[in-house]
Amino acid sequence: MLISTMLIVVAALVANSNVAWFVAGIAVAAFLPTIRDSFVTNEYRRLTDAALAEEFTAAELRRLRHDGWKRVDRVEFHDHDVDHVIAGPGGVFVIETKHTNFSWPIVDNRFGNEWANDGVSQARRNADKIRALLSQKLRTSFDVQPILMVWGDGRPKLDTPTTVDHGVVVVTGDLLRRHLSAQPAVLTRDDVDRIAHQLHQFVVGKEALDRTRRLASA
Repeated sequence: MLISTMLIVVAALVANSNVAWFVAGIAVAAFLPTIRDSFVTNEYRRLTDAALAEEFTAAELRRLRHDGWKRVDRVEFHDHDVDHVIAGPGGVFVIETKHTNFSWPIVDNRFGNEWANDGVSQARRNADKIRALLSQKLRTSFDVQPILMVWGDGRPKLDTPTTVDHGVVVVTGDLLRRHLSAQPAVLTRDDVDRIAHQLHQFVVGKEALDRTRRLASA
């Protein structure tokens, strides 16, 4: 289809310049639905992969609940959201989840891919946001550590968790659970309960505020 369309346009240009733009316009108009459908398909696939990746991460974290870990998903701020926060005996961790079908190798503890580095920056920023939120709500400073969880065919080939820029730990598959389970105990059960409760209250409050704003603008 694309090659035939291009041949028609070229033939028109060569044969008769007076009708060139007319023929070219018809050809482009005919091809626009294909471009649109391709864009929609790719965007849908990207969003689907991202949603599935977050669910895969949640499933990994869910398996830690019997060991005293509590997670809160999708902590939203005004300009972005934090995929997952999990608190347990080993501390407080923020997990940024990414999916990639393009190779994201790690060389000398650094990504060479722009999109991967964006994920690293997001994980670091999200950890800072959660740390500030907990400090404000609980009047106590807790260390919050950032993790980048990568799914997809292009994920880095890792045997162990790997620390990259800004102290972000990169993991794949079950390395996430293994990394969290290996952390020395630093929080009490009461600490974990208070942290999870405040995060949950923040999420509920943000959802209520968003509903109120939607109703007010309707």
